[in-house]
Amino acid sequence: MKAALDYRYDDLQVSYKLKYEGQSYISLVLCVWTYTHGAAHGMPHYRGVTYSKDDGERASIRDFVRIGSDDAWRIYNLPVFNGSGKVIPKYQLFRDYDDTPLSGNFYLAGRGQVALIYQPYQLAAFAYGMTSIILPAGLVEELNDKNP
Repeated sequence: MKAALDYRYDDLQVSYKLKYEGQSYISLVLCVWTYTHGAAHGMPHYRGVTYSKDDGERASIRDFVRIGSDDAWRIYNLPVFNGSGKVIPKYQLFRDYDDTPLSGNFYLAGRGQVALIYQPYQLAAFAYGMTSIILPAGLVEELNDKNP
């Protein structure tokens, strides 16, 4: 992954965190952290990857939840979590965050839940780290029924 980056950074680190492992799927969040000399701070970029344990193929979000273009209001009314898994109070979120396009970047959160991943500065301040919106299993089922 480091070799594939075509930009020179003063510092680059790659790490990952296991988010879910079940009988059929494994879900990770990769973090590529870069720092360029003179910047106020390094910048992480988070990417969820989910693989089938049966065939090794990478799964897409539509393998788990089908979100329609009119479903954003339901999703943006759910709690937003910081990188430590704590709910960010609504008043700490960016004022117009609900205008942000829904993320297709995801990880499986277990018990039928799917988490949408957002980068720092997309929904909240950098200090909150990776932010996510966890779709409860009941909502996932409703969305899949609504959006075949």
